[in-house]
Amino acid sequence: MKIAESERPPAVQEASLTTVAIFAALISGRLFLKPPAQVSLFIVVMISCAFAFYLGYSWTQVERMIRNGLNAGLMALLLKLRIGMLIVVLCASGTIPHLICLGLEYISAIRLCAILFFWLSGSHLYHCLQLQWMGIYHLEAIRRESGKEVLVNKNSSAGQTNHI
Repeated sequence: MKIAESERPPAVQEASLTTVAIFAALISGRLFLKPPAQVSLFIVVMISCAFAFYLGYSWTQVERMIRNGLNAGLMALLLKLRIGMLIVVLCASGTIPHLICLGLEYISAIRLCAILFFWLSGSHLYHCLQLQWMGIYHLEAIRRESGKEVLVNKNSSAGQTNHI
């Protein structure tokens, strides 16, 4: 887009002042006046349009810039909308809770201990071991509450589990 004689790019001070005015409008609207979000966004659009008119742009140019900006972000918005709809459908159908339950059944206390050891091991090995045993204790407590009691055979070096 070619800049005409009357149009000019904003200076740093002007752009900073406009940004501060926009943030002040959003924050004051949210904290003190508490209007609906649409009112705050409308005020921000009016501040932006007033700044564009100050720089010498016409209303048709401002409309074109708004349309181009919306068109650029529309595909990302639609993609996020589709992903959100997929997540909602998976949660509502029970697929995600079922996968979480399968994952918790797969991760036994010994596997959890090994995962935490390799993930958290470093210079603070003592604290890592404390975290691991706290996690195993809570996992075993959850399994006992659910009716599936699991005991860890402490005499075995391999740490085999006995299901009761």
